[in-house]
Amino acid sequence: MSEEEKKENELLNNSPVEEGDKETESSVTENVQEEPIIRVEAPLPKSEAKSMEATEESLSDKAEAVEEAVSNQLEEVKEAVSDKVEAAAEKAANSAETVTNSVESLGEKAEELIHESAEKAKEAVPAAEKTVEEAASSASATVHEATQKLEEKTEEKLSAADRIKQNVNKYKPAPKTNVHGSGGAEDKSGTGKSQSALIVGIAVGILLLVLAFAYALFPRRTKINLDKYISVNFSGYDGYGTAEVKFDEESFLKDYKKKIKLKKKKDIFTNALLTEYSTEAYLYDYFISGNWSLDGVNGEYKNGDKVHLTWKIDKDVVEEAFKVKIKDAGQEFTVKDLEKMETFDAFENFNMEFTGTAPDGRAEWRASGIMDGSKGLYFKVDPEYGLSNGDKVTVKIEPKENLTNFVQKTGKAPKEMEKVFTVDGLPSYIDSASKIDDTLLASMKSEVEDMIKSNIAKEGETVQLLSAEYQGYYFLNAKSSSSYLKNIFYPVYKVTIRITLSDQNFVQDYSFFTAGAFKNIMEEGKDGKVTVDVNEMNTVYHSFVIDTGVGNWFTTKYYLDGFETLESLRNECVTKNLADFKAEEKISENTTAEQTEEAPAETTAAETTETETTSNS
Repeated sequence: MSEEEKKENELLNNSPVEEGDKETESSVTENVQEEPIIRVEAPLPKSEAKSMEATEESLSDKAEAVEEAVSNQLEEVKEAVSDKVEAAAEKAANSAETVTNSVESLGEKAEELIHESAEKAKEAVPAAEKTVEEAASSASATVHEATQKLEEKTEEKLSAADRIKQNVNKYKPAPKTNVHGSGGAEDKSGTGKSQSALIVGIAVGILLLVLAFAYALFPRRTKINLDKYISVNFSGYDGYGTAEVKFDEESFLKDYKKKIKLKKKKDIFTNALLTEYSTEAYLYDYFISGNWSLDGVNGEYKNGDKVHLTWKIDKDVVEEAFKVKIKDAGQEFTVKDLEKMETFDAFENFNMEFTGTAPDGRAEWRASGIMDGSKGLYFKVDPEYGLSNGDKVTVKIEPKENLTNFVQKTGKAPKEMEKVFTVDGLPSYIDSASKIDDTLLASMKSEVEDMIKSNIAKEGETVQLLSAEYQGYYFLNAKSSSSYLKNIFYPVYKVTIRITLSDQNFVQDYSFFTAGAFKNIMEEGKDGKVTVDVNEMNTVYHSFVIDTGVGNWFTTKYYLDGFETLESLRNECVTKNLADFKAEEKISENTTAEQTEEAPAETTAAETTETETTSNS
């Protein structure tokens, strides 16, 4: 026993005892004599006691701090879990290369085990999250329960202190009540705080183990920010700018080398590809490359345009297959630094000419200078054939997809990309007799009259032409533009002749009808003049017989070119052609009325001495 302990025992033994304490002391003495003496160790030195006291207070404070921290952490766990997982993922990524090298050395079997663990971890995530919440709740309940148990233990320790006072051995005489109270308080405080700190420490340890387990099972996905590697360059001329999208493939493959893994189950095609591809290269070539689009029309950008790049990646497929997290928000780019461009009249050296005859006219053109076709642009005319005066022909500059290249080569762009021309100057076939002027009509009539005179003269001296009267016309216009005959004009004449047989004392006048045929009458395009080659008049071939009934053995007959009635002439010229032509008729009403009268009356030979005229009207 040390000197300090001896002094403390002496002080305790020499302390005055009050009357009440004496009774207690004698009672204790009696009890000591009856029961076995229990040895109580001497109290710790003051330095050790103080150290233990400080330790107990520190543990008590720590217990309270841990209890408060657990309460705060319960609120923060859910919010922080994803951040912690991401941070852990980044930390794990830093050492991924080392770990991967180790795993690769274990062979394909180790890799498959890792993938299987990852799949199981993914399935265990919901359970792990639930476990975290339950553990946090359990930890809080445990702390509360520990506090209650601490209070119960304290009461038990106080009872134990009383029993110890009754079993004091010779080395520690029974102290006064106040001394025992102090000692009991110290015992209660030390034991309670120690056990409280232990219980709280165990609860916190359990909570941390649960969190560590959840973190280990939580699927960690590699983040890929696609926008980081994309850029857009604009070039060319203002209004005709082109955009070039570039993806920094080299940096992408370097940044994610051996950081991307495919899920375990792969098809035959994928397995074959991966014999030549790394996983990150396979991801880029087959899922990322070219899967973007830009607003606007490439080749028509101008300075100041806002162009947004949009990704067209199937994120669900990629994230599931490669265990990654894709960020593809897209970016907006402003078009700038495009060069100023000069415009020019593309039709300045364009010459258009319409040839042929309407409605079968055609367009012919030629171009020179910058638009001669050698620089990628040329002219297209529509329609090119089957033209008539007044038709609209559109000339376009094509192909439009070559316009950008044209601008890049020349630094110029057409002011307009198309122009409309009106067809004119084509000779055309008339579609109505009203377009025939008096001069042309007189020429055609004169030709018909010459034909009539010629035919009558061939009959000899017994037949005399009395008159050839113009009755009007029939005009036929072809229904089909492809018809060889576009139109036919028939001037109609009534011819009156006299047959004189002097030896038979016979004089008789006869009338009949005839017509000439003028085909494909045209209107000149430039001045609108209507023309036809009258020398190419056709005769409507038809003959009839005039039987004089005079003669000894045989009657005298005459075979003349013409039609006995106007109706028979109309039937030949008009009715037979209605299937292919539209008819326009203009015949004198007097002539039509005469068709209802009887045949002309006979005249005597004496009447023939009167004035005879041939009417050429």
